[in-house]
Amino acid sequence: MEAPRPHAWLKPILKPLRPVFREVVLMSLFINILALALPLFILQVYDRVVFYQGLSTLYALVIGVSIAIAFDFLLRHYSSDMTSVARALASGELVAAMTWNETAFGLKGEDVPVKFANPKEGALTWVCGLVLHSKAPEPDRAYELIDAMIDPDAGEYLIGEYGYGHSNAESFARLSAERLAELGFPKDPLDLLSHGLFFAPQAPELMTKINRDWEAIQAGG
Repeated sequence: MEAPRPHAWLKPILKPLRPVFREVVLMSLFINILALALPLFILQVYDRVVFYQGLSTLYALVIGVSIAIAFDFLLRHYSSDMTSVARALASGELVAAMTWNETAFGLKGEDVPVKFANPKEGALTWVCGLVLHSKAPEPDRAYELIDAMIDPDAGEYLIGEYGYGHSNAESFARLSAERLAELGFPKDPLDLLSHGLFFAPQAPELMTKINRDWEAIQAGG
């Protein structure tokens, strides 16, 4: 009888992710090639423009390197982790971004002048929750976690430290009106919900099209 291989359990997990790995490798390769655009531009300017006065060549090189820099910027930021987005906002490389609340509050803590947009249509709003599975092996411990999450102390911390809303109105009552206004919250959390713009469920065929188009964008299409 053949002994099981030590990493046999990992293959079924990684196999469905192979297309993603290929995309990541190709994207990383493309970004690193684009990073060579500026050094190659400088080299070509010295070799073909300075010595031979080739202004037409210079125009072509400027257009080419501008396109490369634009692609490099887009590829680095169109779908990035929040740390990279925060650093780009802090440096001024990005002037607007869609991020989690704590990104803005972390930047404010570093004295970076950022603020939330307040569109007339309403701010994008979402809710998070906990689900208790019908076959949960330890429902009592699950209820303990739920109780901890909806506790006013937890809500006060989430609101004050990360700028997240909370389902317990008492958590809002514990913060002053001035502090809530500084965080961008009304005194009554229902006002926030009534003006928020929630994502509505989409038809399956539309979601299929969105996912297909998104995959094409990721692949550079």
